Amino acid sequence: MRTRFFGTYIICTLITGIFLSGCGSDDDSNNDISVSNPNTDNTGNYETRIAAYAELKEIPLDEAKRRLLVMDSAYESYPAIDEHLRDSASSIYFNGDEDFGLTVRTTRKGELLSILDENLIKKIKDETGMLLRIKNNAVMNSDELQVMLSQKTEELSEKILGFQAMGYNPKKDSIIIKVYDPSLSSNEELSNKYSMKDLSGIDVEFQLLSAPIAPAVLVGGGQLLSFNGSTPSGRCTAGFSAFASNGAPAIITA
Repeated sequence: MRTRFFGTYIICTLITGIFLSGCGSDDDSNNDISVSNPNTDNTGNYETRIAAYAELKEIPLDEAKRRLLVMDSAYESYPAIDEHLRDSASSIYFNGDEDFGLTVRTTRKGELLSILDENLIKKIKDETGMLLRIKNNAVMNSDELQVMLSQKTEELSEKILGFQAMGYNPKKDSIIIKVYDPSLSSNEELSNKYSMKDLSGIDVEFQLLSAPIAPAVLVGGGQLLSFNGSTPSGRCTAGFSAFASNGAPAIITA
């Protein structure tokens, strides 16, 4: 299977190298709480993990269990999705709506896609019970996004004072640029300062940081955390140790 953009967002930064995150969406992640299948795990560990997930998402225990089972079954669907969409897939993420399910964003357009989607959605629903949505409005596929992020990170770091990181948010289908600039007091001021509405046809969102991103020593196989403000919102395992072109430590993970 090809690499897909799963994640709160994928961050490229000259401080800590390039991250290709595998941590779910800005609502939910199959790696938020590592959980065994409640139907087969007899150790009791899943009860603690379901409780932790329920507290993290502020949802009832039965809903937490249902979502975790849906996320677990999603892996069974990836080959069918990949075979169907091939190079056109842009990103995959879980939504946090009441009809919790998986959303795939693709660059493919047209009536034929809708017909094929209906068959694929029904097949996955029948086999896993998981709701699948396909949004055919992506500007770039995952490989093109990865190349663009890598190129633009270096370019914008020279143009934007206090540039810290840049990434792609799959749910919003937007580019996030993180900046530390003590002379500014709001995201609106930051956005007005650079007047950048899009990058290569993808909407841009500026985020003003209260402090610079600290350099990190990264080791493949370690634990990565994603944050919603100051609150941890997701956990996933790092992949391979790597280095950016400037020698900064980095991690590459699917």
